[in-house]
Amino acid sequence: MNTVLMSFDRNKKIYAIKALRAVTGWGLKEAKEVVDNIEREGPQTVRGFNQAQKSTLSEAGFVIAEDSTGYITDIPGTMRSLIQALLDKRQFRAAQSVIDALELLD
Repeated sequence: MNTVLMSFDRNKKIYAIKALRAVTGWGLKEAKEVVDNIEREGPQTVRGFNQAQKSTLSEAGFVIAEDSTGYITDIPGTMRSLIQALLDKRQFRAAQSVIDALELLD
């Protein structure tokens, strides 16, 4: 099962990179690349993680979604989860952007 890294707490970018390195065993370049891609392009699909690894990534500020097909099949549901996570982290502008995108889907 694949894991989709939806977003991360931008105030904890360095911590996010360190957590991703610890969980995956990647070097600094690879982990930074994934985090930068999330920042620029949005959600990134990576290999599946066990529950402990997901917990570590969540503590580092990542918003995580599961996907068994390699594609996000419930886009509206995933976007609603992302909106809630952004609101919880008080990232109102980013949440509004996701809300606007969700309205385009409806």
